[in-house]
Amino acid sequence: MRESHHLVRIRHKKVDGAFFGNTVTNGPSGLLSVAGVQVVDTGAGWTTLDYVHDAKSQAMAQGAE
Repeated sequence: MRESHHLVRIRHKKVDGAFFGNTVTNGPSGLLSVAGVQVVDTGAGWTTLDYVHDAKSQAMAQGAE
């Protein structure tokens, strides 16, 4: 059972790396490959949700619903 949890964690790390990563040779491009986006600074991490509200405000200013 313990070995299967380890394999699941390895797979999750690879999927997260692909999704949040940049352009890759053999696979889909990740979020870092998207051009023309606005970035919200999260500071040191998940200390407050202020940056979430900032991101929502910026998205709505660009026409997001």
